[in-house]
Amino acid sequence: MEPDFDLFLARLRSAVHPEPLYGWAMRVGINKASLNSVLARKTLPKVELLLQLASALGCSVDWLLGSDLPACAPPAATPEELIQAELAIVMEQISAALKARLGPVHQAMLTPDERQVLQAYRQADANGKQAYLGLAEALGKQRSGG
Repeated sequence: MEPDFDLFLARLRSAVHPEPLYGWAMRVGINKASLNSVLARKTLPKVELLLQLASALGCSVDWLLGSDLPACAPPAATPEELIQAELAIVMEQISAALKARLGPVHQAMLTPDERQVLQAYRQADANGKQAYLGLAEALGKQRSGG
């Protein structure tokens, strides 16, 4: 089977979806000028670029060029999903540390102000949660004299 540019481009776009092609290329270190040249000329990339693309996608060059071999592995996660996962791990670590130091903390033991802060944290997006954690860390250092 002769490699086909349109099939190559369709597979490349489907593999990086939902991320924009150029944004993905920049994120994984693919030279934007090389990719732009291929897309503008509507020709298949040279071997070096094909290898870079396949490596970054976690798939084979054969698949990118139209082979019926198994497709690329799906993208692991979006940056936002990675941040959320990391925040969940940090919160679990904080919770475990608090339980180890203080024993189980029950909502009923919290003051109204503490409940309000906890509720605001739980409703915050990833950036807001990061800001809350940064503030808590700064206040802890201030109290300990560090």
